[in-house]
Amino acid sequence: MLVIKRDGSEVAFNQQKIIDAICAAMNHTEKKVDLELAHKLADKVTHKISKLDKVDIEHIQDEVQSALMNSRRKDVAEAYIGYREIRTLKRRERSSLDRKVLGLLELTNEEVLKENSNKDGATIPTQRDLLAGIMARISPRLI
Repeated sequence: MLVIKRDGSEVAFNQQKIIDAICAAMNHTEKKVDLELAHKLADKVTHKISKLDKVDIEHIQDEVQSALMNSRRKDVAEAYIGYREIRTLKRRERSSLDRKVLGLLELTNEEVLKENSNKDGATIPTQRDLLAGIMARISPRLI
């Protein structure tokens, strides 16, 4: 079975990644890591998606979330959901950063280029300053 990553590339399915994700979520709870449960839930998810030739990462994560919600460890489900939300927000911020930087380089982002009307946004020194400003506003939130 192949997994379709967010960037569109395809990789071989690896059940260990599900186990690792569940264990990581367990590490963010007050209870101990239950490796047996992690394997059991990963087996359920793998069985559920095994009929597919290709599956996207979001579908796998949805199935893991569902399996966690139906398990006795609701605390792990909560940690897993929280982690997914944080990662989604970080991806959106990176995407916003990419659009702003690309718009600056292609001279298409009017908001950034006209940020300071006393400077020509098409000159390299001004673009360097504008890029530094974009990075200073966005990058601390990505850490």
